[in-house]
Amino acid sequence: MNDYFALKQHEHRVNHSVRVSQERRLAQEIKGETKSPLLRTNMLSMGIILSSVLVMVIYFSVV
Repeated sequence: MNDYFALKQHEHRVNHSVRVSQERRLAQEIKGETKSPLLRTNMLSMGIILSSVLVMVIYFSVV
């Protein structure tokens, strides 16, 4: 039970750090400090890959 709480706490910390870095990146992008087209294409390809993996997982779990 203690391990479970430690895991949840770690998960929360990781999620928080990810959210903070995303917010920082967004703020930089609004200021125009990042190479936003490159970042956008990376995000787009990442989303396509993740969605295709999700579709495959669902397909194989149904079949």
